[in-house]
Amino acid sequence: MQLREIGGYLWVDVKQITPERDRPLAEVKDQVAGRWLDEQRRAVLTTKANEIVERLRGGADIDAVAAELGVSVKQTAAFTRRDTVVDFSRAAVDEAFRVAQGQPGSGGADNNVDRIVFVVTSSEVPAFDAENAQSVVEELSTAIQNDVLGQYVTRLQRDLGIWVNRTVLERIVNPTTGG
Repeated sequence: MQLREIGGYLWVDVKQITPERDRPLAEVKDQVAGRWLDEQRRAVLTTKANEIVERLRGGADIDAVAAELGVSVKQTAAFTRRDTVVDFSRAAVDEAFRVAQGQPGSGGADNNVDRIVFVVTSSEVPAFDAENAQSVVEELSTAIQNDVLGQYVTRLQRDLGIWVNRTVLERIVNPTTGG
């Protein structure tokens, strides 16, 4: 299989099709067990993180809650929406920008299993930068075009009865996960 990106689209050149088959349990047992454990762990950690967020909203001190749980509190440097933040998943960074200053929130860790509970300690709106305005316009224009195209494709898929096999797509896009 050959993958090529052309103008923002990914084209796949399929060289061979292997018929679908059910793999024997012995072949997938460890993967299934690992994924099931990860899902269970994620569910428990999400519930616990939500409980902690509620405690913090109720006035609990994050240092006291962390000490009670035997974990440490870390402070990040200021970051923007586009920055990569150590331990934070992309979704957690996005969530941090939805939370008001002084309020707690929670998001996934970069390992896709653990949860991070955070408190936004400061929030600043940067000054307008005329030099970067054109790049922002271009970025927004591209995002809008992609959104409209995505909506169009979704509508075509619905009208024509087309669906995407997410399992196979995940195997193609991210072969290292062992899906």
